[in-house]
Amino acid sequence: MADSDIDVMILLENTSSVIESDIDDIIYEINLKYDCLISAVFFSRDELEDGPFGESPVYKKAIAEGIQL
Repeated sequence: MADSDIDVMILLENTSSVIESDIDDIIYEINLKYDCLISAVFFSRDELEDGPFGESPVYKKAIAEGIQL
């Protein structure tokens, strides 16, 4: 759909505000250049494997419907 946004789940070995900010800056530039809306959510491997985020609806939907790159 042309007016649809793009939701991206990014799995990182370790998260940090610096890494997430750097990725957000790249996404912002892509959004401006291509007149699109990319939204990102970040998870660390530990959060998914050992924490409660493994049961997150966002994570479950990404696994069920997403395309892994």
